[in-house]
Amino acid sequence: MGETANKIHIINRDGVFWKGLLLFQRVIMAITSIMVVGLISYGAAIRYIFEKDFYGVEDIVLLVAFWMYFIGGSYGSFRKTHISAEVIPNYIRNKKAKSFVRLVVSVCTTLLCFALTFWGFLLILWNLELMPTTPALGIPVVCSQGAIFLGLLLMSFYTAVYTIEDFRSYKLTGELFSFED
Repeated sequence: MGETANKIHIINRDGVFWKGLLLFQRVIMAITSIMVVGLISYGAAIRYIFEKDFYGVEDIVLLVAFWMYFIGGSYGSFRKTHISAEVIPNYIRNKKAKSFVRLVVSVCTTLLCFALTFWGFLLILWNLELMPTTPALGIPVVCSQGAIFLGLLLMSFYTAVYTIEDFRSYKLTGELFSFED
């Protein structure tokens, strides 16, 4: 399978680009996860223990949570661990037919990702035009919603790469392989 995998992969999984992209996502996920937990804990402690108010904590948590959710979603696309409802392939016994259905699902997922990415891009353009801000601290909304576009862009990238690899795998072997990082 190793030689076949080399013919199917279109991006070197050991290359600087791939590893750098994954490192970027892992760092963002780690930092934002720690920040969300820390900000919510700090806000609760200030409010309930010291009976003070941390004005604007919701604005900051919202900003950080957007990055955590959408970069996490893109990482799920990389790992192929996003939520899926693969009911039909479970009932198909023929390996080639099952692989074909999975290939169709892969194409549909990629097309949907590209459509959502386009909408995310339009959202960014709209935010840059109107420049809405958060109510408490006046943080530009584009700072948090930029995560939507970047996350969807990364999801589209990963699904496109995997769809091309699925086509190559199906063409070479008649089946789809699942590759781990």
